[in-house]
Formats: sequence, structure tokens, C-alpha cells
Amino acid sequence: MKRIVYACVTLTALILSVEHAHSDVCAYKPPKVRRVCGMIVDSSGRPIPSAVVTVLKDATALKNQKTDENGEFDFDVKQPGKYELDAAVPGFQHARYQLILAKPTGSCKHALRIEMAVVSIHCGGGIRETRNPLRQKRD
Repeated sequence: MKRIVYACVTLTALILSVEHAHSDVCAYKPPKVRRVCGMIVDSSGRPIPSAVVTVLKDATALKNQKTDENGEFDFDVKQPGKYELDAAVPGFQHARYQLILAKPTGSCKHALRIEMAVVSIHCGGGIRETRNPLRQKRD
């Protein structure tokens, strides 16, 4: 009887630890940016057109748009603060990243680069600020 109880407890702990590992949050330091702009790419660096990108403030969607043929997006957000950037593309893992908008500007001299991960990868992809402007000039 003790062996059965021990086996059940071990199995329950194993199931709970696997479930917990699947729900871990990917940790990173939110980038500080001067403009919410950038590009969405796949793991090989190819741009992803028509990705749906949304800017959120306090869990409320402020603006959204689809990336252009170069995988680029550009939002004219003027109020400094903490934001989230949500990106959705069929066939890729849904991505949501925090960022800090400091001293907003009208130009995108340092674009964000968001690498989308395929659906089966947990904590794949990433967000980082580059020293590269967008290819397309926007107003």
C-alpha cells in the first residue's frame, strides 16, 4: 500500500512540475526606446509582412497595424511610460513584450527587432533595440 501511495505522490509531483515548466514566464529586461517602431522577422532574419502588431497601455489596446512588405511597423505614441507590444503571425508563437518609451521622438533612428519563434518553441524569439533606422520613412 505504501508503494502505491508513494507512486501516486511521485506521479502527481511530476505532472505538476511539467505543467509548471510549461507555464513559465520568459524573463528579460524591457528595452527603453524613443519611438515604438521596428520590424518583425523570423528566426533566420527574414522580414514577416502582414504581422498584426498592437501597442497596449495598462492592458488596453491603443493602436494596431499590420507590418508592411519589409516587416516594419511604426507607431506615433507621444506619451512616455510603460507599454506592451503584441505581435501575432499565423504559424508563429504569439509574442508580447514590455517596453519603456522615454523622451518620445518623431524619427525611428533605433528600430526594435522582434524575432518570432515557431509555435512549438517555448520562450523562443526575442526583442531588442538596434542601431538601425527603418527602411521606409514615415511621417
